[in-house]
Amino acid sequence: MREDQDVLFDLGKSELPTATLVHRRETPRTLLGALSAWLAARWTWLTPRMVPVVVAAIGMILVLWSADYLAHSHYEPLPSWRP
Repeated sequence: MREDQDVLFDLGKSELPTATLVHRRETPRTLLGALSAWLAARWTWLTPRMVPVVVAAIGMILVLWSADYLAHSHYEPLPSWRP
């Protein structure tokens, strides 16, 4: 097999795309807008998953509560009985 022959997916030599960085000053107003957009995107993601998230949070709280309950002794010794 020759290494210089073209293959089906070889498109020849081409330039790679160039990225251009544009620096802009962030002001508090645009930061607030960016934060608002970020929160809106997270809320949009969370909304259809709300019921499983709430159930998982309640389950986690109950597991932590039960571990705390089991970690502390609730044994009260019976009073000694003598005839």
